[in-house]
Amino acid sequence: MDAIRRALGEQHISMLGVSYGTLIADRYARRYGDHVNRFVLDSVVGPGPDGRDDWHAFGLRQAEALLSQRETMIGWWAQHAERFGLGSDPVAVRRNYDVARHLPPSGRIGADEFDRAVYRALGRTERWQPLGDALARALHTGDLQTLEAVVPGIDDERRNSEAANRTVVCADSTETLPPTAILAGRSALRELDPQPIVTGLEAEVCAFWPMDRPTEPMPAAQPEVGAHLLLVAGTHDPVTPVTDAERRHRQWPGSGLITSAQTWSHGVFASQRIDCVDEAVADFLLGASASVRQCTGPGLPR
Repeated sequence: MDAIRRALGEQHISMLGVSYGTLIADRYARRYGDHVNRFVLDSVVGPGPDGRDDWHAFGLRQAEALLSQRETMIGWWAQHAERFGLGSDPVAVRRNYDVARHLPPSGRIGADEFDRAVYRALGRTERWQPLGDALARALHTGDLQTLEAVVPGIDDERRNSEAANRTVVCADSTETLPPTAILAGRSALRELDPQPIVTGLEAEVCAFWPMDRPTEPMPAAQPEVGAHLLLVAGTHDPVTPVTDAERRHRQWPGSGLITSAQTWSHGVFASQRIDCVDEAVADFLLGASASVRQCTGPGLPR
């Protein structure tokens, strides 16, 4: 990023970083704070309760949030029983959900692809209805191929993208993850639910992947740079929990923080038509001071 800045001949740059892009923004601001103009960090990958950035710990926080989001989605399906026919209470819906997951594989779809479809749906509420329809059809026909429309295609491009993601995560990790930590994390998740959503635990592979680790300590956040950062978070985002944004905000004195209540999807700015958020971010990018405010999002699907 700084090489691009120099090539452009710019003294200061601005950026919008979303999800993993928030980590890039944080790292750049720590190392090149003198060149930061306006940075917006939307849906923040942040530190844990101990203040440390740890990809595996983040993955576990995300997995816990996804379990909570799945309960919300199941409850939403139950509230719309006439629409989906999965049951009129969450217990009945969860029972049908488990039945569908354990159907014999059909075509390209088995339990692994089923979990992938659920993982993908949990991050954006507009995907809940197509997934509910697909589950209902699978239960009525016994054929999981009805899920194919909501499962991301597993082609060479997708495999390459996911491999690159794991490579980056491992290269970002400063410590080697012991296998015992993986087993402990999975046990903790299964105590929360015997069928956890673990698709997002990318850092697990790092324990078995020898590579050079970053050795230089990350510079501390400088207060004079914090005023150039605005963080944005949805209060119920299961992919980047809001607590990560709150902790990152505390690490950067003077930074702004916009939290959007009643927001269950990942990615907030210019993504969910929340005028309060979009206008505040646009004002900041155009020169307004970073502020702390709460907006109200779209709520659950109708």
